[in-house]
Amino acid sequence: MKKNQLPDHPFIFLSASYPELLERHPNERYVRSADAHEITDAVVSCIDAVFHAGARLVFGGHPTISPLALRQAMGFFDRVDDGQKPVVIYQSAFFEAVIPIATRMIEQSHFGELRITPKVEAGPDREASRAASLREMRERMLTETQPIAAIFIGGMEGVEEEYE
Repeated sequence: MKKNQLPDHPFIFLSASYPELLERHPNERYVRSADAHEITDAVVSCIDAVFHAGARLVFGGHPTISPLALRQAMGFFDRVDDGQKPVVIYQSAFFEAVIPIATRMIEQSHFGELRITPKVEAGPDREASRAASLREMRERMLTETQPIAAIFIGGMEGVEEEYE
């Protein structure tokens, strides 16, 4: 590839999520500033823009983002000819038991690919293993796909970590 020449189907990285009030997230700062409808509209618009640009979408599996990516890919593409699936989702084996059906559906369709990264054991502390597994997933996701751009929408700590 020549300098300043883009690959045939470059990756665009999407980091997006909907803030939730969970026990492990007692800080309401994410929830107070979030509007689920605006996040949905932004995610859908960005996914459409990625596909219109001839790029591929890569993101870490999120139970609310994966169904949007599947819906948009199914609506945009009649078929995928070149073997480069337009959506690549990374998921840590740490969460393998709870991978959402939409993520499995995109894997089974011809629109997406699911890449499972290894679970990282960080001692007896489950939260430390979770954090280490997510860090491993994010590092692999970004180094293996080498996205040419990134989009950050909504979020909680994960979006901030991916931005960093």
